[in-house]
Amino acid sequence: MLRYVLSVYFALWFGLLCGCDMQQYPDFGEPEKPQLLIYSGMTMLPAVTEVAALFEEQNDCEVKITFGSSGHIYTSVQANQIGDIFFPGSVGYIEQLQGVGVVTDSVEVGYNQAAIFVAKGNPLQITADLSLLLSDSINVVIANPTTGAIGREIKKILDAQGIYDQVAVQAQYLTTGFAGLIQAIESHDADLVINWRAAEFSPEHQSTMEMISLPEEVAAKQRLVMGALKYSRHPELVQSFLAVACSKQGQAIFAKYGMAD
Repeated sequence: MLRYVLSVYFALWFGLLCGCDMQQYPDFGEPEKPQLLIYSGMTMLPAVTEVAALFEEQNDCEVKITFGSSGHIYTSVQANQIGDIFFPGSVGYIEQLQGVGVVTDSVEVGYNQAAIFVAKGNPLQITADLSLLLSDSINVVIANPTTGAIGREIKKILDAQGIYDQVAVQAQYLTTGFAGLIQAIESHDADLVINWRAAEFSPEHQSTMEMISLPEEVAAKQRLVMGALKYSRHPELVQSFLAVACSKQGQAIFAKYGMAD
C-alpha cells in the first residue's frame, strides 16, 4: 500500500526515532516486501503517486513518498541519508547532489513550465503582461527562491525582465512554493501569482483559479529529472521504477498532470 510521510517534518521525525544515527533505517525488523522511499516535490506529487501505484501493481513491493517544497526535500535527503529516489521540481537540485555523489543515476521524465494564475473568471482581466506585477492595483504573492523550484524559476523569469527586486519589495509576502502560491489565490491574498502550469491540472483547484500561459521564450520548459540515491537498499528496483516513469504508461500519467506532451 502506498504511504506518505510529510517531508517538512521528516528529518525531525527520523531524528526522534533513530537518535543521532541518521544513516540507518529504523529497526522495525525486515519488512515483508521490499520498500522504496521517494522524495518528491509538491508539484509532482499527484503524478508520482499514480506512477508509484502502477509500479506496486507490477512489482511485489511497497512505495512510500515523502513530499514538500524542493528545497525542503533537498535538505531532507542530505540530513537523513536514507531513501531511494529524489524527484525535485528543478534539475538544479539533482545536479547539486550528483556533484557530491549522492545521486548516482538520473532520467528525464517530463517538464515543468511557469504560468500566471488568477482567480476563476479572471475578474481583473489580467493578461500575460509581466509588468502587471508592478501595478499598485494588483496584489501579488511570489515564492521564495531559496525554498523551492518555482521560487527559483520566478526569480529567473523576472530577473530577465529586470523587475524581480521591485516585485519582491511590492509583493504581499513570499511563500515557500507551489502549494503556498495556490493558497494565495484561493485565500484572496493575491490577484496574481506565477506558478507551475501543473496547478491547472489539479481537479480540486479548477473551480477557484485559472491559468494564463506565458510564451515559451519568457517561461521555458524546465526538465523534470528523477535521481537514484546512493543510499538505496534496492538499486535494481530503483532502476525498474525509473523505467516505469519513462515508459508509455508513465508518460501518459505525467501528461495527465500537464508535465509531458
